[in-house]
Formats: sequence, structure tokens, C-alpha cells
Amino acid sequence: LVTGNDRDGIGYIASYSYALGEQCAPKAAQLERYIENGGNPKYDLRDRTRYPKPVDACHWFIDSRIAGLSFPRIGDVAGPDKAYGLWMDNLAPQLRLGWRWTRDPRFAAALVRHFARDGESDAEWTAIEEAAAGVGRSPFWSGRSRIVANWFGLIESGWEYDDSRGRRHAMLRVGQGWGHAHHDTLDLQVFAHGLPMTIDGGQRNGYSRPADSITAVHNLVEVDRRNWRGHSWVTALNDQEGARYLAAEATPPRNH
Repeated sequence: LVTGNDRDGIGYIASYSYALGEQCAPKAAQLERYIENGGNPKYDLRDRTRYPKPVDACHWFIDSRIAGLSFPRIGDVAGPDKAYGLWMDNLAPQLRLGWRWTRDPRFAAALVRHFARDGESDAEWTAIEEAAAGVGRSPFWSGRSRIVANWFGLIESGWEYDDSRGRRHAMLRVGQGWGHAHHDTLDLQVFAHGLPMTIDGGQRNGYSRPADSITAVHNLVEVDRRNWRGHSWVTALNDQEGARYLAAEATPPRNH
């Protein structure tokens, strides 16, 4: 929970597709029955005050979607053959945990607008529908320019549209991970007209030449034709209409 996951409770795997499964909310869910049957509450990993990461991981599943239901093409299994809205089925269990643990109406709105009732009692589903009714639109459409720590900085516009064809964004890869990480520090991805305009290939080594993991195939600066992966972070973000701005910085490679 502590050393294996970033501040949002997501594993340092550095690949969006793998991160959907490698995160810590299910570990908190495993202790629900223990607590309900009289277990010591100090081990309740749903307590966001003491153990913020499991609950934050539920919010990450909403915040990491961009331009509606698109996903950040970071790491393996993110190539151009992967369609808009892919892996939405992975979100439903996480949204149900988020609603159960926080009663945040954003989770209710996402469940009602994008998924079907699944195992909830009449009373439970009625409560979800009532909470969702107080949310103006799906949380996947109401996200603004933002930073998702260890993953990306995002400038998004076309916010008034509930249609991916009207949304635009520029996404900059920040953070660092390992496992399925690529040499993609400060990779810039652009989305418009419902399609990714610049795209990370997102395959493992051996699938293409040159390999998608190397620096040369990403939309970034390459120095001396050498691979480089280092820590990076957003230093400034402004979301004002007509003056949207994002700046980021990276630790320079010592071996260049």
C-alpha cells in the first residue's frame, strides 16, 4: 500500500492498462467483511484520514480519463488499435467501491450514466439514482485541465461538449514508474475531433522496429540519439479561457 503505489494508490507499473489492475483499492475491500464482523477498526483501510490511497485510487479511475472516455496512452497496450472508451468495464467495480466508501455523488453519476445496476438492492440503487440526480453531467465530461500525479499534466478545452468530437486536449507525460515503463519522459500527446492526433505506440519490445519503448518514437526531445527516462513534474497550470498554459520540468540525464 505504501511503497508499491503512488500518491493516488496506483502501482508504479507506468502503464495505464496494467495500472487498472495494479492498484490498492481491492486490498481495502478485502478487509470490509473483517471490519463488519467486529474487527479492530484501526485496520480499516477505507479510512481516508489514515489510509488515503485506497479511496484515492477510486477517484483516479475517473480523473485519469480524458476528453470524455478516452484514456492516457502511457506504457504498454496503448497503441493506435486501442479504441476510444476501451477498458470502461474495469471502472465499474472501482466506482462501486468509491460510492460505498465515500457516498461521493460523482461515483453515483458515473454508475447511472455509463453502467447498469449490478447486484445492488432496490434501496441501494435508489440511493445511487438520487445522488446521481444532483450531479449536472457525467464526471467523465466535467473534468477540467488538471494534474494526475505521476501520470500526466493535461490542458483540456471544448469543456461544453458531451461529445468527444468537440473536446481537445494536450497531455504531457510526467512522473516515473517501472515495470512496463517506456522512455517517454515529457511525451506530448494531442487529441482533437474525437481522435488521438499524436500517439504513443505502446507495444512491448519485439513487436515493432524501432521498439515502441525507446525515446525516438515518442513526441519529445531526444538528446544524442540516446534513450532516457527520468522523473518529471508539472510546475505550472493555468486553465483560464484563451490563456491555457502548462509547464513541466524534468531531471536532466546525468549520463548524456
